[in-house]
Amino acid sequence: MKLLANFKLLEALVEKYRKHLETENKFPGLIEYFENNFFEKGHNKRAMKKQMEAPLAIIDSVLKNQGIRRLLCNRLENVNFEESLKNGKVSLFCLRKGELSNSSYSNYKALGNIIFNLYSSAATIDNNLAKNRTPNFLYFDDFTPYMTETALEQISDFSKQNIGVTITGETLENLTKNVTQINLLNTFSSKFIFGDSSYDEMQIWANHFGTKKDWVGVKQNTDDSSLKKMLAYDDSGKWDNVPLIKAGKLMGGKKGAPAYRLRKEKGGYEVGALKLSEITDEFYN
Repeated sequence: MKLLANFKLLEALVEKYRKHLETENKFPGLIEYFENNFFEKGHNKRAMKKQMEAPLAIIDSVLKNQGIRRLLCNRLENVNFEESLKNGKVSLFCLRKGELSNSSYSNYKALGNIIFNLYSSAATIDNNLAKNRTPNFLYFDDFTPYMTETALEQISDFSKQNIGVTITGETLENLTKNVTQINLLNTFSSKFIFGDSSYDEMQIWANHFGTKKDWVGVKQNTDDSSLKKMLAYDDSGKWDNVPLIKAGKLMGGKKGAPAYRLRKEKGGYEVGALKLSEITDEFYN
């Protein structure tokens, strides 16, 4: 953090190891990058200084929080994500703001991002390990603060790493502030919707759940004055695409009875609704 806040220290450090870096040639272009962006005479120094303000403020805020600092700077008891993934260990992390010494939203968001990125890095470090790895499952309650296009790319790569992922969010609108709806919906093959949102949002889900062919538009014949009229041909009906589940039904879903769209093992999707009897009113208060 001191190096990012004081470019002179960073320049001195680069100069100290310049000969070693040039001799080893492990990182071609690295010295030139530092010279252009961090050195006193670097043409991009002013812009880099400006870019560092936001991350430095977040890092400073995070490290000033004693609860988070103990988690991040504890060398003896930190979670080894590579070992956890390899051995199929169960790891639980509490990110509730109230449990983080009443930390600010930025601290809460930063810690969640750190945990997710450490997990993601460990998961993708060696593709050969994934073949023999114990299948892992990642559940993230309310992923809204961490949802970005980069995070979505990481999640889409988990399927290749023998890792299943489930995330939750209060609304689709909140989850897709930093990503497109199409990318989000296509990344996850199965969805559960508990309703209780706007009609516009439920219409998006209804469209995503798909349609089926059905006979629609038939007018009910109320004229029973004669057999001829009762048997009269009605050409108002037609085969048409209708929603598997309408937006209104999604909105009016009962508590503990979510609609779902599940990917089948042999391809295709199953759409319907189910009742989760174990969910009681206390979970909705």
